[in-house]
Order: sequence, then structure tokens, then C-alpha cells
Amino acid sequence: MRETSHQLSLQNSQQPKHFRGGEKKVMKKSLSLLVAIAMVFSVFASMASAAELTAQQKFDALKEAGIFEGYPDGTAGLNKEMTRAEFSKVLALVNGLTQEATAANYTDVAKGHWAAGFIGAVTKAGLMEGVGLNKFNPNGKVTVEQMAKTVVLSAGLEESSVAVQGTVSDWAKGYVAAAVEAGIIPAQSNYKSNATRELLVEAAYVVSGGEVKAPVGELSIAKAAQSGASAISVEFNRALTDAEKNELVFTVKNDATTVETTKTFSEDNKTVKLTASYLSTGTYTVEVTGFAAQTVNVTEAVPAKIEFGTASLMIGAQRDLGVKVFNQFGEEITNPSLEINAYNGSKGRTLNVSGTSVDMTVGEPNNPNVQKGDAIVVSAIVTGTGVSASKTYTAVDASAIVSLKLGTVQPLEGNTRITAGDTGLVLPYEFVDAQGNKYTLPSEKSSAENNEPTRRVVFDPFIFTVYGDAYINGQPTPVIDASTFSVDNEGKLTFNANAAGTATINVMNPSAGASTSITVVVADTTKVAKFQLSNPGKLIAAGETVTIPFTATDNYGNAIAQSQFAKAEYKNQLKVNLNGQQVTPTFNSKGEMSLTFPTAGAAYVHVTVNQTPMTSTLNLTVREAAVPKQVSAVNDLALYYGVNGSDTVDIDSVKVIDNYGRTMTKLTGYSIVATPKDASVVSVTYDGKVIGQPINDNAGVKSTTLTIGLKKNGETEYVKGSTINPTVYVVADNRVTSFEIKDLNSVNSVHVPANGMSEARKALYKESIELVGKTTDGKTVAIDQARFYTAVTSSNLGVVAVEGKQLVGKANGEVTITAYNGATKIAEKTVKASDAAPQAAKVEFDKTEVALSLANPTISTIIDDLKVVDQYGVDITNYANGTWASSDRNVLQLNADGTVVKAGQGSATISYITANGVIGTVGVTVN
Repeated sequence: MRETSHQLSLQNSQQPKHFRGGEKKVMKKSLSLLVAIAMVFSVFASMASAAELTAQQKFDALKEAGIFEGYPDGTAGLNKEMTRAEFSKVLALVNGLTQEATAANYTDVAKGHWAAGFIGAVTKAGLMEGVGLNKFNPNGKVTVEQMAKTVVLSAGLEESSVAVQGTVSDWAKGYVAAAVEAGIIPAQSNYKSNATRELLVEAAYVVSGGEVKAPVGELSIAKAAQSGASAISVEFNRALTDAEKNELVFTVKNDATTVETTKTFSEDNKTVKLTASYLSTGTYTVEVTGFAAQTVNVTEAVPAKIEFGTASLMIGAQRDLGVKVFNQFGEEITNPSLEINAYNGSKGRTLNVSGTSVDMTVGEPNNPNVQKGDAIVVSAIVTGTGVSASKTYTAVDASAIVSLKLGTVQPLEGNTRITAGDTGLVLPYEFVDAQGNKYTLPSEKSSAENNEPTRRVVFDPFIFTVYGDAYINGQPTPVIDASTFSVDNEGKLTFNANAAGTATINVMNPSAGASTSITVVVADTTKVAKFQLSNPGKLIAAGETVTIPFTATDNYGNAIAQSQFAKAEYKNQLKVNLNGQQVTPTFNSKGEMSLTFPTAGAAYVHVTVNQTPMTSTLNLTVREAAVPKQVSAVNDLALYYGVNGSDTVDIDSVKVIDNYGRTMTKLTGYSIVATPKDASVVSVTYDGKVIGQPINDNAGVKSTTLTIGLKKNGETEYVKGSTINPTVYVVADNRVTSFEIKDLNSVNSVHVPANGMSEARKALYKESIELVGKTTDGKTVAIDQARFYTAVTSSNLGVVAVEGKQLVGKANGEVTITAYNGATKIAEKTVKASDAAPQAAKVEFDKTEVALSLANPTISTIIDDLKVVDQYGVDITNYANGTWASSDRNVLQLNADGTVVKAGQGSATISYITANGVIGTVGVTVN
């Protein structure tokens, strides 16, 4: 079995002022008790405060909690004294301690002593100690000063330096002063005297904060059993504490396969329900932290009970019986196969049944199918089983529905108001007969009296009429269109808001003369009322696309989140002009607005909102087009090379700035070229690879300079002023004195492929080891891998195996990887093996903006540019299983696989969303 400590901080408004704070506060930490159910205010609810309780009442509360015991004659014995053994029990229970008989190592406490567990517990907790000579004196009496020390320690107080009046031992002065100051014990003339049970009761009650609670017992599993078609429940002998709910781990297994479940706790916290998406029949094992595994037999869920949900059957069109079928666990079975029959016992005829609805229409007046008062017997049987049920109804007509109530229509979830264009608004209703039975509207609309479909709708026999118009372009338009009223299979009544304005909905039952109305206020749709541009605060060069900051406010005075402008309904409210010409800005998936400035000079940006006088303007200066100017520095290009060691000069390894001093990340029309001054030190290939040349050990180190600069494509000379001349070195083998293994990837882990992964994909997760050299003075050297290390080993081949110079993940764990040159160990590194499923860590595209033709708006080029990389640095584009989406369906409407459904002119942001929510975007313009 398991042991768990239970600590619960209690706060009680009835605490003395020194517990709550004040000038004489001596508390070191908040009062904490390790106990569980409150007793005092449930037992003495009529009492105004703990101070009004008598010592007897406090004793009764403590006794009910099992902390104190009375005498055989039923008295509390408050004037009597208490032995040290008796007090150890009180102290242990008040503090919620677990009995520890093995800790009672006193010569006068026998193993079988009734209080050995309590004595051991308080000794181990440091609340009580022996009297000397390894004795506890269990039958000795408890003195006031001894009690003061224990309660001060229990309350988490520190000793006080305030002088104590009365007789007291030197060792006890600080404890007594603290206890008196905190109001735990009253002042005494002699603290060496024996404490009465009344004084001990008062102190125990105060230390508990006035909340005496039953001790938490040892936890055990009462039973584990199937509790649903896809659920197993584990019941404990008592309620779980919050700590236990967090600590306990529940694992369900079918043979060796772990079944993924979600756990929910019962209201009394005694039962944990483990729900899976599916449980096949068979034997399962439930593992709970610290307990023996539980075996549970799972059987197939089968129909066990049928219930008729409708309370009454009203004469009229199809009336739903509300039939529900439940399995042996009390769970409703969806879409059961049912055979339902209805019989009018008064007329001796069978009634038509469709689905779960009975046809209750009268029929021919001279030979009616149903009349008021007829006995209607309905029966249902689950096909292929013996599960059945029947119920007899008395047919009622509409006159029975005497009470009609309509509830308040609430805004759609997430909204603060009902807005024109809202669909699926719920109209709550309660229609009740004289017996209090609730009536559910049928789903079928009636054509009777429905000659104004936008104003009136009939759900036989109830007539709903809508009043209230809005005037759009001078024409009256219903605020609420009655034709949108709809009742679903559960009887829920919904409608759509058509236009801004105030509408009244009236419902009438002509048969009973009952009616009621409600008013619904429909607000105008949210529109952009104010749109304010801000200066981007950065240099703009001709041909560049720049993000323009903005703020926006709606017609209700609320700020509009920038992300809303990724939606067509917001950005289409804007008309943007650049230097007098209308342009289409790009809004990405975040709603950021970008404009391209094609020419240098003054730029005048003007935005009109909803074709109103509300405008925003921005004056900018566009500089001449940016061109690469200089290679200004080396980023991470290697400067030291071993023989045949190499690195590449490119836009990532050096820093290139433009004519405005800005760092460039892409070059168009230019190339970065490197030329060595002495090609015997390093050579440079046509594609920019710098290679260390042969050098003998006696030479040690040789150096030269590289000229790194810019050349226009097609030209042979460097752009004037574009070069730098870093010094590079070639290092002899004997100067490379140590080595380091580079991190494998961003998580420095080898992936353990799941069973079923293809061999081709598994190969992607084999990690190659790459070393860098180090000189004696710590310089990093790019080395020829084959020249310096010949083999790699793993400290645990069951976790990470080795194939040649590649690592292969086998099982979760951590290993040490060692690189060898011959038989000499030259480097080692700790790496992990992880079976964490590969998931997208980064989504990127080669291009950020793409132009498409309206005649052929395929996004195949964008799909081809997509690259998805997982946490192991592996390209998983072909396995990402993401979906494509467009920010504006009027510009591009896409299927999830990226095929274009339809297209229109304009700009949109295309997003690729991986299954784990990583998103990459591309701006698209369709012309």
C-alpha cells in the first residue's frame, strides 16, 4: 500500500487577532493542519462565533472527529488531567499525522502499547520528546508548559521574547509567551502544573482554527470495474485529496498495449472514471501509482432499457415520443434500431408511426383517427433483442396547453449583442398544460394561416407572428424573418436575425386563448468606423513591400483586433489609394497590412472607410531602390581549417548590407564571391566552398586572406568598396588537439521510429555525427570528418544503435556517444533517444508573395515551395497531413488539399496549417 502526507492550509475568520495579524503578530507561517472534514459550524451552525462555544461544545466537536474520548460514564472529565500517551493521540490527530509505531523507540513503550503509533508519530514530527534515559513516561501527566510547546510548534509559530509572568521553566519561556500572545492558552500563575483536559481541549480547538476535521485514513482501492461502453472506473475507500488527484497516475492496458484515456473524478472524489475512445471486449489491466494492478473484464455494451421522453400526446401532426435507449451502464445509445408501434385503444385502430413520431392527426371528422381523451398505447422494442417498453397516453388537444412562456434570446456564444446576420439564435419557450406537463414543438411547419411567410409561421397549433421592420434603401424589411424559424429533433426553436432594429415575437394558442410576446433588439453588424494609419518607422526603398501599422475602431466604439482584417468582411470595407491610384493592400493571416511602393519619391497613402467621409492619410518618403553595397562582416564562416576541412561562403555565413546599411537576407542580380590571396593555404571552388590545403606538421599553421565581396551577375570585377579581407588559417593535423561533437539537431535527440513507419522514412531519422576540431588555445577548426575520426560507439545499443557513423534510435533513454580515431577516443557527448512522435516545428515557403492568374489560379507552385520541418530537423513535408486555407474565400476558396474551388480578383493570405497547429503563410494576389 502507499503512504501519502496530507497538508491543507486552513483560514478561519474566527481566529484570534494574533493569528489574523496585528501589532503583536508572532506568526512565522500560515496555520496548516493535515486533516480533512469541517465539523464545528455544521454542528453548531446557530453559534455566532467560536468564542461563544463552551468548552463542552468544543469537546463534543473534537470527540465527534475522533480526537478526544470521553469517560465510560459519558462525561468529558474536563477538570481531570491527561496522560502523555493520551495527549500524543490528540496531538497526532490534530496534526493529521500517520501512526509510526516503529518510531516509538522508548524503553517504557512496549510494541503493543495502545498509543505506540501516536507516540512514534509525534516523536518523529518533533512535537514531543522523551523525558530522559530513553524513556517517554506514557503514564505521566502533561504540564501546561509542555502543552504550550507542542501547540506552538503545531501552529507554526516561533518563540516569543516577551516576558512571562508566573512560574515557568527556562526552556519553556519562549513557547509559553508565544502561546499566551496568540491566545492559545490563558495566562497562568504556574505553567509547571499539570494541564487539565479543559485547557487541552481549548488549545486543540484554537490550534485547529475552529475547524476540527476527521483524520484522513489510509487510501485503498475498493474496486475497479467497467462503468461504460468505453469506460472503466476505479473506486477508492475514501475521497481523494487534491494532492492525490494530482499525484496518482492511471494507466489502462490491453495486453501490452496502453489505451489512451481521459480521467474524470466523481463529485465525492471517491471514484475516477477512465474513458477511452473505444474499448474492445476482453481483459484489461488498470495500473494506479502505488497500488497493485487491477484486472477488469470489459463486455460489450448492449441495450438494457427504453424510456419515452414525451409527457403527453397532443392531437395534431407528427408528435415525437422522445424515445431513448440506454445500455446496461445507463448510457444513451445513439441511433438505435427500433420498432415502434402506436395503437388507439379507444378507437381500436393502429396509428401511423414515422421514426419516433406518432401521427396524431384527427383525419376524417366522421371517422376520426384520434379524439381528445382517447387512450393511445405506444410500444417500442430494440430490434433483435428482448428489450422493450410501453406506455399509455391520453390524447389531449391544444386547449390543454394553458401556459405559454417565451424566454430571453441570448447573443450567440462569444458575442455581446444580437447582430443582423446572426443565424441559429435560440428562442427559449415553455408551453405547459394544466397538469404541469411540458410540451415540445413539432419540427414540421404548417401551411395553415401561413400566407405571410416572412411575418408568420405555424407549428400546429401555435402561431408565431413577428412584428418590426427596418428600412433598407427605403424598403421595409422584417427585422426577424419568420420563415427562418426552425425546430430541431430535440424541440429547440431557432431563428435568424435579418436586419438591425427592434422586433416583437408573439406566440398564440388559439385553442386555449393563451398568448405571450417578447421583444428582441437586433444591433447593426459590426463595421469599421475608424481606421488610423501609422508611420512604419523604417526606411522604405522603391520596390519594397512594407507593413503599415494601423488601429481600427468599430461602430460601437470598440477596438477591432488587427487579426480581424485577415477576413474579407473587414478588409473589404477599406478603399486604399497610393498617390491617387487605387491599390489592393495585402493582409496576412495575422491581419497585418502591407503595401508595395514601386517608385521613389513622395508617397501619399489614403484610406476611405465604407465609402464615408471617414478617412486616414499617411505621407511617406520612398528612397531609391536598395542594392547590395558591401560584405561587411563574417558571421559564422570558419576561419580555421584543417587539411581538407571546408565551409561555404554564402548569404548566411557573411553579412551583406545594402546602400542604406541594412542587412540583406536575399540577393537578386548579385553574387557573393571569395578569392584567396594564397591558394596554397586555402582554395575556393566556384560555388563558394573554402577548403584547407595540405600542410605538414612541421609548418604548424599557415595563413592567408580571403577577399570576399559582391559581383554583379555577368561581371568579373568586384563592386567597388564591397569587399572585406578576413584572415583564414590552415592548421596542421598535430595542432588539432581536441574535438567536440556537434548537437544532432535542435533537441539533440535521436528519434525512435514507431512500429509501422516505412523503411524509407525511418532512414530520415538516422543521425550523422559531425565533429569540429579545437586547437590548444581554443580555436574552432573546420575539419575533414573522414580524416580525423573512424568510428562511433554508443554506451547502450538498446537505446541508440550505431550503423557505420550514423545513430539509430531504438528506445527511450540517454546514452553517451563516443567518437574514435582508430583505437583512440577523441570526443564524447550525451544524447537522448526519444519516441516523441515527429510533429511540425517550422513551416516555411521559398516565397512570401505570389501572383496568380485568374484564368488559371492553381496554387501548385505554392504547394511545391512548402517545407515542413519537425523537431528533429527532418523534412516531413510529405507526411505533415496539414490543411490549406484562404483568408478570403472571395479571392480564393480552397479545399483542404489545396485545390482551388473558385477564385476572384484581389489579395488573400494562403495558410498551411499542420495537425499540431503550426502555420505558414504566403500572400497571394489574383489578377
